[in-house]
Amino acid sequence: MKIIHVTKSSLDKNSLNGVNKIISQLCPSLNKIDNISSEVWALTNKKKKSLTSFDMIFFSKKKFPFHLSKQLVSKLNILKDDTIFHFHSVFIPEFYTISKILDKKKIQWIISPHGGYSNDSFKKNYFLKSIYFSFFENFLLKKSKYILINNLNEKKKSIKLNFYKEKIKIIPNGIPINKVRYNKRTSDVFNIIYIGRLSIMHKGLDLLLNSFKILSKLNIYPKLSIYGDGKDRKKLLKMLNRLDSKIKINISRPVIGHQKYKKILYSDIFIHSSRWEGMPMAVLEAASLSKPLIISKETNLSNYVKKYKCGYIIKKLNSYSIAKAIQQAIKDKKKGRLNVLGQNSKKMAIVEFNWNKISKEMVNQLYN
Repeated sequence: MKIIHVTKSSLDKNSLNGVNKIISQLCPSLNKIDNISSEVWALTNKKKKSLTSFDMIFFSKKKFPFHLSKQLVSKLNILKDDTIFHFHSVFIPEFYTISKILDKKKIQWIISPHGGYSNDSFKKNYFLKSIYFSFFENFLLKKSKYILINNLNEKKKSIKLNFYKEKIKIIPNGIPINKVRYNKRTSDVFNIIYIGRLSIMHKGLDLLLNSFKILSKLNIYPKLSIYGDGKDRKKLLKMLNRLDSKIKINISRPVIGHQKYKKILYSDIFIHSSRWEGMPMAVLEAASLSKPLIISKETNLSNYVKKYKCGYIIKKLNSYSIAKAIQQAIKDKKKGRLNVLGQNSKKMAIVEFNWNKISKEMVNQLYN
């Protein structure tokens, strides 16, 4: 069986896009399974090929979004019957055109929205998205074999998926289990780290910064290191400049590879206070590195964190609740409890989010 993953991305390893990570990690795992061949078709003019252990074909984008390149059409016309497509992301006009061709050839496809149908995501450009959904996206969903989402909460918070309940399959993302080791630094300062996109509303970064104002009024001054990039960088820096100089928050450019692992390992705890998510890869990465977690329920990982006792769940998504979770983590560091929480995080990553396990689930539930 051939599985073709279709994306609009070049899978740039420097990108903070979680979808890139998922595809880059899923493909090699699928290729380890007997009688499975998995490759990526990238619809992008950015043809900087990343080093991958799987086949990746680039197709140029046309000026008119619904049009496909001749090379892509030729490839579609010679597909074998045992091929299945897996579309990653939503509201991409080329996906609609490809699906029309696949439908005529009776070739099946899966859709992974990656949180793109969530009610919060829909609020942005709601009118345009609603029109597009009715005329184009609806066909893609209606004719799909399955719609893959990561958790039950994503289903509940995506009204548009209510019409396709019988097609929904729930399988979480996976994560490679890191064996990276560095000498741990000890510090009296409580070090918190966030790695991800600088999107204030989506990632709840305004609430996070404000929680440090609340802590400062109690004479509590942990350090927050933010690594990332995005449209809200300048706005965040302005917010930072308005804070008391005693508050220790740094915003730095993205880190990748071993540099990223070092930053996570040198911190005390990883935080993610998102207002909505599919399933954030950055949190899973931190867990695989044995880091305790502070997360919002909206990351859709709270049930796992409760089960494995590997961190703190922000009870209500506001600055006071975030501050309270940080306070508790600081107390637990003084009592020497964070190491146990970190070990539990690693256990969670190994048992629940191992790609070898997840890829076999996908083959059994989706592709076969």
